[in-house]
Amino acid sequence: MKKQTFEILPVSPEEWAICRELALELAENDSASTRNKLRRYLYSLLKKYPDNIDVMASLADIYVHNRSAIKLLQKAYETAQKNNDFKNMTFISDSLASRYLVIQDFSQAYYWYDLLAENLKNYHDQEIYDHLTLIRNLRNITESTPDEAKL
Repeated sequence: MKKQTFEILPVSPEEWAICRELALELAENDSASTRNKLRRYLYSLLKKYPDNIDVMASLADIYVHNRSAIKLLQKAYETAQKNNDFKNMTFISDSLASRYLVIQDFSQAYYWYDLLAENLKNYHDQEIYDHLTLIRNLRNITESTPDEAKL
């Protein structure tokens, strides 16, 4: 039985252009005020387009604090999952795994990397696949015994 999907309203090209301008400004000047300006704009888009996965993920990308980003990414992942959006499921599971890795919550990181492996079966991205392969190799090294690690 096919999952029921729902329509996600797209952000207009003009609105994304403003977002790009603010993101470029942030790249040139990573200050709190510039980051807050972009955050406020993205929140206004999220209010207008509450289920837009791209807005949620973009907002999560600018968060310095991982817990806030993780909460948004999980909501974006759930929305992508409901809509069978395999491309976004792939990118978001990679972002979630990386965020959990940064805060050293390894059980959650591995959970999301395992989901990422499944998602890559439906939407393949070589760069993400290579990243996953690297993480799995590192995981195998860290889980090996000290004698095995010397080999």
